[in-house]
Amino acid sequence: MLTISIGVGLVVGLLFIELFSLFCGGVIVPGYIALHLHNPFSVLITLIISIFTYMLVKALSIFVMLYGRRQYVAMLLVAFLLGGIFEHVASVNFVGDQLPFVLPGSNNDIFGVIGYVIPGLVANWYERQGVVTTICTVITGSILVRLVLLAIGN
Repeated sequence: MLTISIGVGLVVGLLFIELFSLFCGGVIVPGYIALHLHNPFSVLITLIISIFTYMLVKALSIFVMLYGRRQYVAMLLVAFLLGGIFEHVASVNFVGDQLPFVLPGSNNDIFGVIGYVIPGLVANWYERQGVVTTICTVITGSILVRLVLLAIGN
């Protein structure tokens, strides 16, 4: 199902680019997020981490020259680190046991980040087209991918 989801996400992303001149946060982002729409907490955490990533890299760019590829890699690295830190914190129970932190109604999925590079890819597009626009296109594109997946029976 991941392969089909990414393929449909590529088509949806291309349609967004051609019809609206908007990007869905990267070529694989709508497909990955569409697979996790049943767990809105993970989608929310992923978007929050992408916002923190964007803010941290913007703050870091005051002291370090970050532009182009350097900024892109910085977004991916910071998102990777923040995602890893969140996953570690969320997986540790306050008693000290290594149990997943599960929220009621989340279909027993781990309350965590969708992929480690997805927040970095989304954060990179915040820089280019704005935070609100990117979040709206990511969510809309992911919903369209999910609807197509449901229509074809996956």
